Amino acid sequence: MTIVYHAAMTMTFYHAAMTMIFYHAAITMTFYHSAMATTFYHAAMTITFYHAAITMTFYHAAMTTFYHAAMAMILAFQLPYDSTL
Repeated sequence: MTIVYHAAMTMTFYHAAMTMIFYHAAITMTFYHSAMATTFYHAAMTITFYHAAITMTFYHAAMTTFYHAAMAMILAFQLPYDSTL
C-alpha cells in the first residue's frame, strides 16, 4: 500500500510539474507573441510614416516646381508689358 501511495504522490507531483512547465511555456509564448506583434506593429507604423514622409517630400518638391514654373510664366508674360521691371 505504501508503494502505491508513493507512486500516486510521485505521479501527482510529476503531473503538477508538467502542468507548471506547460503553463509557463504558454505564458512565455503569450508574451513572446505579444512582443512580436508589437514589433511588427511598430515596424508597420515606421514604414507608414516613412512612406508618408517620402510622399510629402515629393509633394513639396512638386509644389515648389509648380510654384517656380508659375512664377516664371508670370514673369515671362508680364515682363514685356511692365516697365517697372
